[in-house]
Order: sequence, then C-alpha cells, then structure tokens
Amino acid sequence: MRNKIIYITLFVLIIIYTVCLSYFSIRRHNAFYSGYDLSNADQTIWNSLNGRLFSLTTDDGQTVSRFTIHADIILVLLAPIYLIWDNVRMLLIAQSFFIALSVIPIYFLASKLIKNRLIALILAARFLVSPILQWANIYDFHAVTLAIPLLFSSFYL
Repeated sequence: MRNKIIYITLFVLIIIYTVCLSYFSIRRHNAFYSGYDLSNADQTIWNSLNGRLFSLTTDDGQTVSRFTIHADIILVLLAPIYLIWDNVRMLLIAQSFFIALSVIPIYFLASKLIKNRLIALILAARFLVSPILQWANIYDFHAVTLAIPLLFSSFYL
C-alpha cells in the first residue's frame, strides 16, 4: 500500500510539473521571448519529418546540416511527436515532460542509497522545484535537457 502511494505521488509530481512548466514556457513563447534555439530545433524536427533529415536554414538562407552547429541526434527521435501536433509548443511540452520524468530514477536512486523512501520522495520533489532546472526548462528548447532523465537512469542502473 505504501509503494502505491509513493508511485501515485511520483505520477502526480510528473503531471503537475509538466502542466505548470509547459504553461510558463508556452506563455514565454507567446509573448515573443523565445529565440533562435527554439526555432532551429523546430525547423530541424519539421525538416526531418518531411524528408530533409537533420537540416535547417541559416540566417543567410543556406540549407545546412544541423551537425554544423550541434550534434543533438535526439531531435530526429522527436520528429514523430509532430505527427500528433505540428507546432513548436509541442517541443516545449515534451521538454517539460521529459524533465519531469527525472523524478522516477531520482526516487529509485535515492531510495537505494539512503534506504528511506519518504526522504527519497522528498529529494525527487525537491529536484523539480530547483530554480536552475526550471529556468533551463522555460528558456527556449534545448535538446540537452532531454538527457536529464537518461543520465539519472544510468546512474541508477
């Protein structure tokens, strides 16, 4: 019974974080505060989905490979989410969701090391209220933030 409550709490934390930070990042975008990083990630994903794998247009109108500026291959893996909703806001929501998923490996890692499930749950929740993490989430879209749950999972495994 206690495990169920912890898992439900983790699920609720993921939902609350995803909804709140998606809301704030979309509001920031709607207020015209998003910049180059979001736009070139959006264009790379859209182009990949439409047959121009990992390409984007530079400021001077040339089409180049995304590898000329970054090697974030995970953008190609995000292309199918544009089949659900072909909108840059989907990237902001996906980023919030992926970051929120970090509470799962953080909880399991902390409970394994500390041997106290309640403190592990508090540490996982504390991670989500970190101002640095929230700023990384709200400030445009960066593919590197999608690696956060993967890194914590690798530490746990």
